[in-house]
Amino acid sequence: MMVRKRSRTRRFVASSVRALACVTLVGMLAVLLPSNLGGCPGEDWQRDLLMGAIGLSGALTPGEAGPQGEQGEPGEQGAPGAPGDLGETGQSGLGAPGAPGAPGDPGAPGADGDPGPQGPAGPSSPVVALAGGAVTVVGGTPVILDGNATIIQDGSDVTLADLTAQWEQVDESGIGVPLNNADTLVADLVAPFDEGLFLLQFRLTVTSPDGFVSTYEFLILVNNPVVRITDAFLVGTEADGVAGGDRGSFTVFVAVLDNSGNAMESLAAADFALADVALDAEEFASVEVSNATFIPPQADSPSTVLEFDSSLSMGWSDGDPDFKRRLAGRAFLQFLGDGDRTAIIDFGNWGQNPAPRLLQDFTGNLARLSLALDDLSNNGWTWLWASTQYAVELLAGQGEGGSVVLLTNGEPRDQELYEGAKQAALDNGVRVYAVALDWNTDLGDLMDIARDTGGAFQWAPSDDYLVDAFTGIATGLTHGYYAVEATAPFEEQPDGEYIFSGNVVVTLSGESFTVPFIAPIEIAGGE
Repeated sequence: MMVRKRSRTRRFVASSVRALACVTLVGMLAVLLPSNLGGCPGEDWQRDLLMGAIGLSGALTPGEAGPQGEQGEPGEQGAPGAPGDLGETGQSGLGAPGAPGAPGDPGAPGADGDPGPQGPAGPSSPVVALAGGAVTVVGGTPVILDGNATIIQDGSDVTLADLTAQWEQVDESGIGVPLNNADTLVADLVAPFDEGLFLLQFRLTVTSPDGFVSTYEFLILVNNPVVRITDAFLVGTEADGVAGGDRGSFTVFVAVLDNSGNAMESLAAADFALADVALDAEEFASVEVSNATFIPPQADSPSTVLEFDSSLSMGWSDGDPDFKRRLAGRAFLQFLGDGDRTAIIDFGNWGQNPAPRLLQDFTGNLARLSLALDDLSNNGWTWLWASTQYAVELLAGQGEGGSVVLLTNGEPRDQELYEGAKQAALDNGVRVYAVALDWNTDLGDLMDIARDTGGAFQWAPSDDYLVDAFTGIATGLTHGYYAVEATAPFEEQPDGEYIFSGNVVVTLSGESFTVPFIAPIEIAGGE
């Protein structure tokens, strides 16, 4: 503000009327302003102003110095110049922080040494138990019995190293648990896997150098839920390969669930038995289970195509005139989970056009899938294998794998397409689960394509079996199932077609669950 006042004073020096007042003002400014103020004309701006004032009063030579004072204007321009220099420094300062950005690259080596955030403690993380309280664990959990912390909390001023310690198990559970470091203040153990809810109690006896004895009780509550078989389903049978040296072998596919609705994956052959096995109701004396193998679900291939026969024969009395296959399809859909995608197709039209119908493309929407089942009909020829190949092509568009669940009751009109349909399923890793209704279809091909592709075959003697058949297959696809292999003395039977039936008995912890099975079988080459 003071610099602008001085500038106005120089502009008024040219006025002769105010010359003397300016002299007076200059004198005052000489006192108020520093003599080295930048931007003033000449080396001595006070002298220049005085000379200008004298010139105005009549002295010609000094008066000419007045214009010299006007030359001070460029000097004023210098004041803004200083901020300009600061501005350049500011730009340089902005650029400098950019350079440290490069050192930020060492963050990459940091990734090599950084294992990432630690996850939450799992059930196998050690649990620390102190005296006077109880910890609850599951089988397999490491437990630390911390006598050090207990004695410190007890307020003892004895040096811990001078104490002697001894641990012992004193509960009445009847379950002996090995203790590690049982003669130190800190012992450890692993919770046992015995089923049920039970309490373990351990006593720590501590003796001081002067013979003083203290005891502390540690309680561990172990909660291992009792696993029971609550359900089992028939997924299929494989009993068509009765010939030559393998004449006595057959396989029953069974899905077994526990009381939490999960698949029981650790059963052995000894947990399975076969009872009431018969051909045409004539029972065998004994049938032995030779092997039981768990077949897991296709976790990476959740897509399924439901393929239904809508040909004319499905409306006959030995077919499905009441459309119970719609109920069977809806029973299957109830087992679908998040991420499972299903498509529905059917076959059955007149003429020489075997093209199947896509009733519903892949979706996880159960309402849409259920409505699509209402479009099933009873009309036309049995274009089974053209439809099966189309189902495989649909799955191939979803990625490798998946399953086809098909239902039919008639003789295929496109038998020449069978090998191509089976090969397409093999090439694309597609499992075929075949349900044959009654005797009217080619059972051998249905059994073969199911076996060769890793699926399963089910026979439904009537439409009353359809809901159970689709429920069993759905359970096996979503949970996994066992292939229970067994032998029977088929070689003593005359050649012919038989009804092969019986029960699979699954036993665990003294509890048993029975799954009935029934299948057609052809014995050839016998007596």
